[in-house]
Amino acid sequence: MQQLLICSPVVVTSTQVSTQSSNVNASSYYNYVITKTWRATDVSGNYSECLQRVTVQDTTKPIAICKSVTIYLVNGIASITPSDLFNGNSSSCNPFNYSVSNSIFNCNNAGNNNVVLTVSDKFNNSSTCTSIVNVVGAVNSFTIKSIPTSIINTGGIYTNLYLGYGAQSTTLEVLLPSNGEPYTYSWTGVGLSNKFISNPIFTPTKGGTFNFTCEVTNKYGCKSTSTISICVLDVRVYDVNGNATGKIYMCHKPPGSTNNFQQLELNPSTVATHIENHEGCKFGRCGEEVCGTTANVASRIIN
Repeated sequence: MQQLLICSPVVVTSTQVSTQSSNVNASSYYNYVITKTWRATDVSGNYSECLQRVTVQDTTKPIAICKSVTIYLVNGIASITPSDLFNGNSSSCNPFNYSVSNSIFNCNNAGNNNVVLTVSDKFNNSSTCTSIVNVVGAVNSFTIKSIPTSIINTGGIYTNLYLGYGAQSTTLEVLLPSNGEPYTYSWTGVGLSNKFISNPIFTPTKGGTFNFTCEVTNKYGCKSTSTISICVLDVRVYDVNGNATGKIYMCHKPPGSTNNFQQLELNPSTVATHIENHEGCKFGRCGEEVCGTTANVASRIIN
């Protein structure tokens, strides 16, 4: 009978090699492979081996937590950094990278803005949160008002001036709310007394349509503009040498007439009585419509 020899006991040992980096800031510190060699050996030195591969990967996402912030426009600009919105996260792996969907704000962003904060690690594990960024500032819309020195007998249209009669100048006044003070002003247009105040005076020397634009900058550095047009009709009567005679032209509409207008030369002192007794008269020469078909109609308006 043949005897079967069984060798025992069996000793199991292992060795391993790891690709893990010793640098905690390196991605291979958190993502690496361990290769283990297992050997089983009996008392006679007989053995067998097998390999085991262990892959270690960091798949834990950081948890982004946002906080809302308030920022103020200065010279029309305000900015944030990711750290301004970051309010903590939980994850075992550092460091993190931070980014925001928008970091620069201007006057058009005044008010609440939704900004997305992204927190990610070196292995592209990431999460996001949304913060409200309140941008304090304002774009102040405004209008320009024309304030003539008088509107008596000139039809009550504040943007019309008639050289030779009535107001010979008008104040251009900017109307703005107090929440943007102090303001600075910059006007374009000819004939203004000052181009850097809120209420310059326009004194024309000739007829025509004059356009004025004011650019206003508020305390936040936000700019806005508005435009006004002033129509100037020269109704003065001139002699053959080009000198003003002291009279003005009036296009007179006789009672009961629809088309038979008459061109008159009147002393300014008689204008009030004339237009009080005759409806439909116009300043200027007949057929002259510099200020529009109805804008230069004379009527008795009392300030």
